[in-house]
Amino acid sequence: MFGPDGAGKTTLAREVASRLGCRVVWFRGTHTLASVLARFLRLFRVFRGSDNPYYGLRLPSGMRGLWALIELISVIPHILVKLELMPRVCRCVVAERSVPDFIAWVVTTLRWPEYLRSVATSFLVRLAVRADVLAYVTAPLKTLTARRPESADLIARQLPVYNAIARLLNPLTLNTGCSGVAELANHVVRLAMQGGVTQYI
Repeated sequence: MFGPDGAGKTTLAREVASRLGCRVVWFRGTHTLASVLARFLRLFRVFRGSDNPYYGLRLPSGMRGLWALIELISVIPHILVKLELMPRVCRCVVAERSVPDFIAWVVTTLRWPEYLRSVATSFLVRLAVRADVLAYVTAPLKTLTARRPESADLIARQLPVYNAIARLLNPLTLNTGCSGVAELANHVVRLAMQGGVTQYI
């Protein structure tokens, strides 16, 4: 699954996992090396800002390419373990957040829509479509911001990015603003069972 904050990914992922007897995995936006560097950089006033609200970080445009590479290097081990290795050990894995969320994170926190046309994004898209069921969990902007009012500004930046990513992936779209969790979970479980539940959902 992937989608903006407030879309209901956590609730839906848990419901699907409980029905299929799966494990739920997720990953944050910034990992390991990138996380350590972000904490270091925010010590300097020049790098402080709200582009990355979780770290209070704002990077100059000249650092975008380098930082995106650092983010990619940092996330690859998590992708390999959680989305490639774990599905081979467990019966199935439900990814509450997945590869498209990482793409959205980089684009949103760097304010860099051009990243969607990068070689890195092409590589990540190829990884994302390996899922048996790739679901875009979303809702209207008003619904999302009502659920997460403290993140309203971030969500307003996220949603167009997620919509653009969805156009690249052609995923199953689940609108939690129009349908209940039980109904959407039924749909995902049905598709997962048809796909053999061998990868991640």
